[in-house]
Amino acid sequence: MTTRRGAGESNDEKNWKKILSKKDKLIEEHQRLLIKAQKSIQSLKRKLKQSHIREKELIKRKQSNYSEKERQEISELEEKLQTNESDFFELQEAFSVQEIKLKEQEEEKEKFINQYNEICKENEEQKALLEESSITIDKLLQKEKKIKKENEELKKENEELTNKNEEKKKENQELTKENQDLTKENEQLQKESEFLQEKNKQEQDDIVTNQNQIIIENEEHKKEIQRMSEEISKLKTQMKQANEEIQEKEQIIEEINHNNKSQKQIYNQIKKERNKANERIQMLTKKSEQKDEELIKMEKEHNNSIKNSKNIKLKLENSKKEIISLNEMNLMNEKKIQNLIKLNLQNEQKIGSVTALLQKRQIHESENSLKLTRFEKQLKITQKENSDLNSQIRKLKKNISTQNSMIFELRKKNQVAENNFNKAKTRSNQLSNQLNISNGNEKQMLSSLKQLNQNNQKLNSQFINLKSQYSNLHSENNELKRDNNRLFNNIEKEKLKQKNIKSLQINIRERDSLLRTILSEIELVLNGKQNQSNRKNHNSKNNYQFYSIENQPKDLNFNKNQEHETGYDNTNNINNGNEDNTSEEDEENFSLTLDHDHKNKNENFNEYKEQKQRQIQKQRLKWDFSTLKDKLIYSLNTLLKLKNKFIFESQRIELKWKEHSGLVSKEFLFWQTKFSEFESKFRLLVNEKKCII
Repeated sequence: MTTRRGAGESNDEKNWKKILSKKDKLIEEHQRLLIKAQKSIQSLKRKLKQSHIREKELIKRKQSNYSEKERQEISELEEKLQTNESDFFELQEAFSVQEIKLKEQEEEKEKFINQYNEICKENEEQKALLEESSITIDKLLQKEKKIKKENEELKKENEELTNKNEEKKKENQELTKENQDLTKENEQLQKESEFLQEKNKQEQDDIVTNQNQIIIENEEHKKEIQRMSEEISKLKTQMKQANEEIQEKEQIIEEINHNNKSQKQIYNQIKKERNKANERIQMLTKKSEQKDEELIKMEKEHNNSIKNSKNIKLKLENSKKEIISLNEMNLMNEKKIQNLIKLNLQNEQKIGSVTALLQKRQIHESENSLKLTRFEKQLKITQKENSDLNSQIRKLKKNISTQNSMIFELRKKNQVAENNFNKAKTRSNQLSNQLNISNGNEKQMLSSLKQLNQNNQKLNSQFINLKSQYSNLHSENNELKRDNNRLFNNIEKEKLKQKNIKSLQINIRERDSLLRTILSEIELVLNGKQNQSNRKNHNSKNNYQFYSIENQPKDLNFNKNQEHETGYDNTNNINNGNEDNTSEEDEENFSLTLDHDHKNKNENFNEYKEQKQRQIQKQRLKWDFSTLKDKLIYSLNTLLKLKNKFIFESQRIELKWKEHSGLVSKEFLFWQTKFSEFESKFRLLVNEKKCII
């Protein structure tokens, strides 16, 4: 069995080694492809940077010739390009982070391979242990044979001993019956003694507890009596103080009452004086009125009476002052009366509170006297109960001493019988121990064999699991190969797109050169014939309509609208970048307008012709500018498509690796959401550009 297992495991190990070698080759190929992709990406970055720098320089050169609106549009496009570039660099950083994670996953794979090698080593060690165990099993089988022979001899001896034991058992049975009878009697006596002991303990405990409780209660009563006596002494002193206070307050009350009576008399006198003063005031007012009348008469009759009237006035003023002083005195007396009334009320409240305290203390004294009588009665009852219990305890102690002597004699007899029984037990136990030792050895051997079988089964299950894991890894490697091939194809497509971008750049340069030549010609024409245009500008404005971007024919916008509808995917405009956007029909329309104006204006024909040529050149410049705009937007779209494809492929690879490792990081989800936001922003940008165009 061992040789077959060893051969099977060796074949499996060979297969594993082959698989691992293939896996290492696949990993190396994958790394090479990644390095190539990185190099291509770096070259693309460099080329993009160079193209951006050149485009910015061209735009700066052209901005001097453009209008303010065109410059604003260019600046907005530049800002949007910068935002797109920053987003692109963020995505590149995320891709670098993902590459680091891929390296970490490769390290985890190497760890897994190391673990597999360790498991193989453990398998080899377990094989060696199995071989050693097989040798030990053979030795153990030989020992078992010897033990069986010894057991047979022991069995014979045991049979002889069993015969002897049966004879002794019969003797023991007779002794056991006697012992059982004695034990029953002992048990009954023990139960009775235990019952009596428990009763005695309970009674003693009850007595002790009662005594302790009585002592505690007595001490508490004593303390309470002392407290009560102290409180009574305090109350007596307080009573004396209260009586003294009451006497003092009664004296004060008598004085207050006496004062009240005197104040009432004063108040009555004041009232009488007030009434008299009021009567005097009334009399004086009447007299003053009469005297005023007399004064009026006297003033009419004699000038000498003026002196008498002055004296009378002085008397009137003095009388008025006396009236005011009397009124003030009345108010002061009323305030004093109110204060005395308040003092009377306060004294009455104090007297009520002192009487209530005296009543409460009398009630407490009566209650304490009742409690003392009750405690004295309880003490007498408990003393009688304690004397009865002490007499019962003495009787029980005498009974217990007699019973203990009986129990001591019975115990001596039981010990003699138990010694004989123990001697017989020891001999039988020795024989049974020898049998148990032999059986234990056999069981240990069987348990060790079972454990070895279980270990083999576990190893086989681990090997099967590893095979299944390897198959899964092999399938995942195949998928990764396919992904790498797709990436390679995408990179080639991107290279083709870069070639198209280069052709676009060449077309833009050619257009720039044409624009420069046109501008230089326009400047020459303007500088050469500025005076002629200033003289007859008014007639040309009134009689002739010129084409602008609004009056542009609809056929010219056909290619641009087609590009907008298809998302700037038409490559015809890129290949035919050198051709003019103006059609033959437009040129015919211009020629017709020129002929018509020529017939009407023979005199200003040359000037008119020059103006028309200038207008045509301006219109062509505007159309060239719009085509340049379209091509820039188209290049932006192509770049973003390349970005999207690149990011999509990197995400697919990352998902595959993370499905393999069982980990989907939070960072990956974060970058995924960020990319979706960037995509939505870019779509809005494209729509805005369409609206502007």
